Amino acid sequence: MNFVTAIHFAKDSIAQNLGVSHQVLHIHAGLAIYIAAQLALGTRRASLAALCVVFGAEFANELVDFLFHGQLLVSDTIQDIVATVFWPLVIYAVGTVRRKQWRREVARRRHFSAMLARLADGSEQVHRPTLG
Repeated sequence: MNFVTAIHFAKDSIAQNLGVSHQVLHIHAGLAIYIAAQLALGTRRASLAALCVVFGAEFANELVDFLFHGQLLVSDTIQDIVATVFWPLVIYAVGTVRRKQWRREVARRRHFSAMLARLADGSEQVHRPTLG
């Protein structure tokens, strides 16, 4: 048994022993690879490096499928890629948006704190509108 055949049968065996479809296996594998890559690389949420590892692992998986079947099964390949990278991609996107929001909030707080410090020093006057 060559390496490609062994990998293919190992994937089938895992799916069968767990009682899940290949699509469910792809979903869980994508999440597990993303989290493992974050831990191994020591990165934070929204890790582009970990996302690249997931894409690389899925590319390797599709290469094994191509070598095993001897042809590219386009529909199956697209389904596998979407199932594997969807949730890691969502986690990355949400983390990226939250990080940008957090940076804006920190900048706003720093600006407000600096303004309060200048007011406390008397170096800046508060302009109150006059009534009347």
